[in-house]
Amino acid sequence: MLALPHSGARRRCEGENRAIFRTVREVFLVRTLDLASLEALNQAFIAWVEDEYHQAEHSVLKMRPVDRFGLDLSLIRFLPPNSVNDELFFVEEERTVFADNTFSLRRTRFEAPRDVRSRKIQVRFDRARFGRVVVYYMIRAHFGLDQNPFSHERLSLLRQQQEIFDTLRVHCQQGGLCLIVGEPGNGKSIIKHVLREHDPKRMLTPVVNRTLHTYHSILRILC
Repeated sequence: MLALPHSGARRRCEGENRAIFRTVREVFLVRTLDLASLEALNQAFIAWVEDEYHQAEHSVLKMRPVDRFGLDLSLIRFLPPNSVNDELFFVEEERTVFADNTFSLRRTRFEAPRDVRSRKIQVRFDRARFGRVVVYYMIRAHFGLDQNPFSHERLSLLRQQQEIFDTLRVHCQQGGLCLIVGEPGNGKSIIKHVLREHDPKRMLTPVVNRTLHTYHSILRILC
């Protein structure tokens, strides 16, 4: 039996990771594969992705994944070569700095790059080649904040956002459909995050991230 363990480098990516790895386990790994070498396995996986997965209609997208990718092709920007690009794929963890300005990670002590004793920091590292740790985010520790800047926790709504939020609450109680429209940056996502956290015991707020669903496919997802 071939296992495929995985974990997301960022918590916000875990849902997407679980979905694709479930598909890989249920469709690709059940096949008779050449396990003589990693190169042979990689070649088989590439062939499956390009010749089968990308060419078949996706059950949620209702189109081929390669066609969905093509819709946003003009938005894609490639990173120029840079020595720090690998850090984008580092694992992220939180640590508390000891009184001697060091922190522990995988049974190894590291010294913090500045005096942040008894405060929490966030670090990133390469899980495959452990040894170099990047203390990339110390805004909370440096400024004495109790939460991350721009965090979705304890959000405050502007007056116009509060009015929209109150309207949505009424519709949730009475039934009906609402559509919020606006230019990017107007705060629609903020209302979504507040709505998700509002009274979760009484109100369930599903979020459909794909924007190309038809009306009937959205109903199937919600039901």
